[in-house]
Amino acid sequence: MANGNVPGWETLGANDPTRYQATFRYNRAQGAGQVKQSVKVITNRSNGNYDVYETNFGAGDRLIYSYNTSNNKTTIANKGVYEQIFTGSRSQQLSNLNQGVRKATLQLAENNASGRSGTASYNELQTLKNSPGYKSLSNVQPSRQPPLPGPANPAPANNPNSSGGGSDPLPNSANQNLADPNAFTSMVSNMEGITPQTDYGSGMLRYPLKSNGQVYDYLKVTVLKYSRKGLLQRGEGTPFGNVLLPMHPNISDANGVSWNEDRMNILQAQFGTAAYNAISRAGSIGNGKSVGQFLAAMGSDMVSTVGNIAATPGLDKLIAGYFAGQAVSSNVLGRATGAVINNNLELLFDGPKLRTFRYNFRFTPRDAKEAQTVKDIIRLFKREMAPDQTPGYLFLTTPNVFKLEYIYGREPSKPHPYLNLIKTCALTDFSVNYTPDGSYMTYEGEPSMTSYTVDMQFSELEPIYKADQETDDGMGY
Repeated sequence: MANGNVPGWETLGANDPTRYQATFRYNRAQGAGQVKQSVKVITNRSNGNYDVYETNFGAGDRLIYSYNTSNNKTTIANKGVYEQIFTGSRSQQLSNLNQGVRKATLQLAENNASGRSGTASYNELQTLKNSPGYKSLSNVQPSRQPPLPGPANPAPANNPNSSGGGSDPLPNSANQNLADPNAFTSMVSNMEGITPQTDYGSGMLRYPLKSNGQVYDYLKVTVLKYSRKGLLQRGEGTPFGNVLLPMHPNISDANGVSWNEDRMNILQAQFGTAAYNAISRAGSIGNGKSVGQFLAAMGSDMVSTVGNIAATPGLDKLIAGYFAGQAVSSNVLGRATGAVINNNLELLFDGPKLRTFRYNFRFTPRDAKEAQTVKDIIRLFKREMAPDQTPGYLFLTTPNVFKLEYIYGREPSKPHPYLNLIKTCALTDFSVNYTPDGSYMTYEGEPSMTSYTVDMQFSELEPIYKADQETDDGMGY
């Protein structure tokens, strides 16, 4: 018996081991517009029946419709909600949901079935595959015979980012079943009814799809809705999608702060001190003192400063030479006296710097499903880094942002304790090379390129402060 669920789906527990649930997000009609609605699906891997619920309702989840495998019929329990989510311009959401749920149900049945003929789980799986609602999906099997290499269908190049062993040929049909127990299922990313700029549901995109049962560390990229709380404070964005990528071969960080040279000669210091003292008194104006009194005090400080400078022995010649040099743009003071004014050069802190992180990934899809995933990953980054236009095209909204995390893959998965942390980032550069091997190559019967290389640069939105480095027991930022 194979052990393994479909990512995004969770079992209802040991007391109900044949049923699994997942939650998705859809557009729902509301007045003249539409809103997002969470929809929960509970499917039975044993018989293929499933129920679809409206969630987050005050009285609890409400059943929208049910599907019964035995008669291949859908029973609507709440016509109003059903029409708001699954009819009209949103009818595609219904077909996407039904197909996605049935694909996942088939894989759950495959994962938990015994391969021996005559066992109960094996018989249930065969019955499910032959039922009207699942037959069209279960009959589409990947061809295991690789195409012969040639100009139109070269042998796939080795993928340095792949954890799997060997290469799988691309089948002729992109409508795949989910028979591989190690395949990663991302139904939500393929649901065209979801608005791509704001929602990817509870699923995620992952490359490579197949891990051959191995546990490995990975880079997790979470898409966040950009948010602000005021002029000087950015809000914590709402996450709505994840991309899991293999660890990058070159992982590094570089922290920096800005220090700049600063000069202040004796004249600047004297007048600067007088100005600083006078401005410091500005707060006392509101305490019963008039503006006239403040200006009088400031003038007194300046007069006193000039008197002190004038009383300094030999300073008159230095001042004359200095200002004469400023007038003719020449070092008159040095020529006349052989001296220069001491500028009291000092290196002073100027502020923090923002960090950047660059990644380069090579994607070599090994079957039609992985090719679609690579396409979805590239499109996701392109969409979410782009600004949107407000109605009337008067303003542009800030693109969405990204949270990058190095994940230590052993259970329980957690941020890698020996790699750096990264604050929320903007994706500032993203480029794709569709022919990284120097020539145009696709697979036989499939339009996917044999390989893609993606180069992307992220920049942190906020600098690193000491408090950030003191709140974590790992490697810090």
